[in-house]
Amino acid sequence: MKYDLPLSLKAATRVRRQGDQAPVYYRITDTAHIAKVQMKRLLSHMKTKMELTIYLGQKVKEYAKHSGKQLVVAWGSECQATHEDVGHLQSNQEEADTNMILHAHDATADGATQLHIHFPDTDVFVLALRRYPVQEHLVCHRKRAAPSCN
Repeated sequence: MKYDLPLSLKAATRVRRQGDQAPVYYRITDTAHIAKVQMKRLLSHMKTKMELTIYLGQKVKEYAKHSGKQLVVAWGSECQATHEDVGHLQSNQEEADTNMILHAHDATADGATQLHIHFPDTDVFVLALRRYPVQEHLVCHRKRAAPSCN
C-alpha cells in the first residue's frame, strides 16, 4: 500500500512549528550578526538551519584537528573526520537517531574503548541499548531532565 502524502512527517512538523510567521533566511558566516536573533526565528528557514549545521560541523572539526583529537562529524548526507576517510558513513537517512548508532558501531569496529552518545530524546537511548545491551564502553547522556546511563 502506498500513501500519497504532500509532506514527510518531519516536513509537516516543521510547517506546524513555524506557525503564521514566514521563515527568514540568515546567511551563516564568521561575520554573521545573529547573537540577538531568537533561536526559533533563526532556525525557521531550512536553508539557514542547514548552513548553521554545516558551519558548526566544520568549526568543531577544525578545533578538534588543531587540538589533536579524533572526531567524526556528520550533517545532511556528509560525514567527515579528523583522522581517517569516513566516506562509508555518508548517508541520506533523514533521522539522525539511526546515523548515531551507525557511527557508534563503526567506532567500536575501529577499536574505540568508550563511546559517549548525547541525545535529546529516548529514541536514541533505546536504539543504543538494543545494539549495545551489555558492552561496558557505552556511556549515554540525555540532554533533558532524565538520568544518564553509564
